[in-house]
Amino acid sequence: MNRKDAIYRIAIILGSTLISPQIFLTSCHGNSQIIDDEATINTFNEIAGIIIPKTDTPSAKEINVAPVAISILKDCYSDEIQKLFKDGLDTINQMADKIYGNKFIQISETNQKTLIGKIATEERAHTNSITPHYFKLMKELILLSYFTSEIGATQALRYLPVPGKFIGDYPYKKGDKAWATT
Repeated sequence: MNRKDAIYRIAIILGSTLISPQIFLTSCHGNSQIIDDEATINTFNEIAGIIIPKTDTPSAKEINVAPVAISILKDCYSDEIQKLFKDGLDTINQMADKIYGNKFIQISETNQKTLIGKIATEERAHTNSITPHYFKLMKELILLSYFTSEIGATQALRYLPVPGKFIGDYPYKKGDKAWATT
C-alpha cells in the first residue's frame, strides 16, 4: 500500500466516524404530538382507573400507569397515532364539558363511568379497520402498562419469581389468575 492509499483510507475511516453518529441521532429527535403535562397524566389516569378498577388488586390509577403509557406512546407509535390519542383526550374533555359542564377530571366518578361507557359503546361500533378508535388505543396502552408493571405482574397475575422448567400443560382451575411472563 502506498502513502496515497493509506491517507485515503484514513480519511474514509475518520469521515465515517464523524458522520455515523449524526445519522443515528437523526431518528432520536422527538416530534411528539403528546404533551405529558399534569392535566394529560391526570385525565389518562382517571380513564385508566375506570378501565381497570380496584378489586383485590390495585387499580390502574393507583399504580399511576399514565406516565408509562404516554412514554410508550411517544417512543413507539407514529405521529399519526399520537395525534389520534391527543385528539381522543380532547374529545373526552369536550364531551364531558358538553354533557356535564366541566372537564373529565372535574366531573363526578359516576358521570365519568357513564361517559366512558358511552365512548366504549361508540368504540365497539367503530368499523374503520385502517385507523383504530382512540379509545381502543387508550385501552391497549392501559393494559400494557398495567400488566407489565411490578404490581400488575405480581398481584393481578400469577407470578413465579424463580425460573424453572417449562411446563406447557400446567394445571388450570377455573378462577385461577393468568401467568405473568418474565
